[in-house]
Amino acid sequence: MWFVGDLVNRGPSSLEVLRFVRELGASAVTVLGNHDLHLIERRRGTREPRRRDTFDDVLDAPDGDVLIDWLVERPLLHREGDAVMVHAGILPEWSIQQVEAIAQEIEEDLRAGDPASFFEAMYGNEPSLWDDVSTRAERMRIGINAMTRMRALTRDEGRIDLPVGRHARDRKRMSVRARVTREAHTAWRVSRRFPASGCACFSPPTILRGVWHSAQWPSTSTR
Repeated sequence: MWFVGDLVNRGPSSLEVLRFVRELGASAVTVLGNHDLHLIERRRGTREPRRRDTFDDVLDAPDGDVLIDWLVERPLLHREGDAVMVHAGILPEWSIQQVEAIAQEIEEDLRAGDPASFFEAMYGNEPSLWDDVSTRAERMRIGINAMTRMRALTRDEGRIDLPVGRHARDRKRMSVRARVTREAHTAWRVSRRFPASGCACFSPPTILRGVWHSAQWPSTSTR
């Protein structure tokens, strides 16, 4: 059974979900989402609570540390045969081999035991374009943003358009469905306008994602 991330903070039963998936053992494959990373950061004391956090039951549970330690060991990306699973997405400039290497680098840093430096590098919306990356910290940040937060790319340059989610929740301006559909179409056009040599992102293998997109995005969505 494959889980596309964000096992926590998506309702009132984060603790039960973590226990359930962990108890599945080798039968469960899960990748990290942005809310999972937020829980890890809360546990390590490097992030303040958010008003909508719903995982305090995990932090207060007698087995909370065990569950979070298990979560830290989950990958950002899982590849098996012709299928690749990430929580959010993969930049069109990346080959599958390239994104695997970036994911592994991030995972190693997450588990290295230096939470302050890791999460300092993690948070931020820039760089939003792969061509703008010049340092290791920037490579880490754009990798995390693409694999755990990205929903769409900008129409002109193909930058990660992170504010989409916040705007989509503003139902007074536009319904969630309408905005997501529009932005997913934009992202599809950008992927066609900005092809990358050797990129396997929008052809086999199949990409499985967790964050909501329109079904018109050219891969397989699980929500």
